[in-house]
Amino acid sequence: MPIFVSLNIIAMDDSLDVVKLTGYSGTMKKSIADMTTDEYKAWQIAANIEIKRSLFAKNMPLVHKKDGHVVAEYADGKIEIIR
Repeated sequence: MPIFVSLNIIAMDDSLDVVKLTGYSGTMKKSIADMTTDEYKAWQIAANIEIKRSLFAKNMPLVHKKDGHVVAEYADGKIEIIR
């Protein structure tokens, strides 16, 4: 099952456990509700980078939307259009 990552949300199938799959279980120092806009944006970027790093370390692609297509991005830079 692929993980879909965007700047706004990480959406996954209910049967998929992102922590088990990627090993990413980052800890938050502050609740999202208490974050400023800049803190929230920085948190999103950091989480997305860590998830990408974790997927690539497991030889898994990052699946996301780009230019209206769903693509699989690989660690070697290859990008494959899925649909």
